[in-house]
Formats: sequence, C-alpha cells, structure tokens
Amino acid sequence: GVGLTAIDWGDARLGVVGGLVCPLTGLAMAGILAPFLGLTPMQTGLLFLFAALPPAVLNFMVAEQYRQEPGKVASIVLVGNVMSVIFIPIGLAIALRPSFATAHQWLGNALLASGDRAGAIASLDRAATLDPRSVVVAENRAVALMAVGRDAEAIAVCERTLEIAPEWFGCLSRLAIAELLQGNRDAARARYERFATLHK
Repeated sequence: GVGLTAIDWGDARLGVVGGLVCPLTGLAMAGILAPFLGLTPMQTGLLFLFAALPPAVLNFMVAEQYRQEPGKVASIVLVGNVMSVIFIPIGLAIALRPSFATAHQWLGNALLASGDRAGAIASLDRAATLDPRSVVVAENRAVALMAVGRDAEAIAVCERTLEIAPEWFGCLSRLAIAELLQGNRDAARARYERFATLHK
C-alpha cells in the first residue's frame, strides 16, 4: 500500500489501459470457456464474478521484488482497482442472473449485514422463489425476518422447511429463538431439546 502511493501519474494512461484490458479479457474468456467447463449455475456465476476482478496487488509486489518497472505496474494496479467500481457490478449483474438463487441468497446476507433489512428480505424472497427447497435459503430468510420483528413469518418459513428436512439444525435453532422472542417458552424449550437430541 505504501509503495502504491509513490506511483508516477505519467503512467496513468497505461493504468487505464490495464484497468480496461484485465477485466474485459477476463469476462471474454469466461464467456468463451464457461459452456465447455460443465459448471453448475453457481460455479458459472462465480467464474464471471472473479473474471471481472481488477489487477491484483500481488503483481506490484512481484514487479518491485524483481525490479521490473514497478512504477508502471503500480499504475495499472491502482487505476485498475479504481475502475473496478464499474466492472465488479458488471460481473455481479452476470452472476446474479434470474436463475442463480444462491447469488440472491448471498446478496441478501450482505444487505442484512450492511443494515439494509428491507433489501435483504426482498433478495432472500427472490432466492426462495427460485429455489423453494433450499434449507439454507429458508434459514437465511428466517434470520432476516426475525431481524425486523416478523417472528411469526420466520416460524412459518422454518416449519415448512422442517417438513422437507426434519433434522435441519439451522431451522431448529432459529425456530427456538423465534418462539422465545414471541414468549412461547415451552415451545422454545421443545425446539432446543429436539436440536440437542439430533446434534449431540
């Protein structure tokens, strides 16, 4: 980081070129190779997301170590990372295509962590619509619903999930918490006992 502050801004044009070429060629290669790799939808989304990443700082460290024009490499890395505010959303837009439920789940979790609870619930609702049998999505939805005080809905989500996967510990524990928040101590105790029995 300290080394990057000493870049020569005369190399900024080269930095722009590198910042464009790196993600564009990455996305192009991902588009060419993805159909032949036999990847799952989740893996394909990750491939496009990583293809959109900017030049890594490691390039500068190696250039500096071996004295191979570290100033120019620093320009490419710094400007490329600034330009990532354009290319990362492009990669996300490809990864978050409508059929990729897991990406909506991850986005929902990230939004919840950032404090955008309404956005998190909307994204997790979308993930549940795309993959209604996913126990992980259901658990994450329950957490988001509980975060805004919609405990009864969280309970309903987890109860439906336990009909599919009766031993899913995530929903068992979330149900216990939701029941406790609603003041149903006996129900919460029963959920915890069930959880403890299954996962000794």
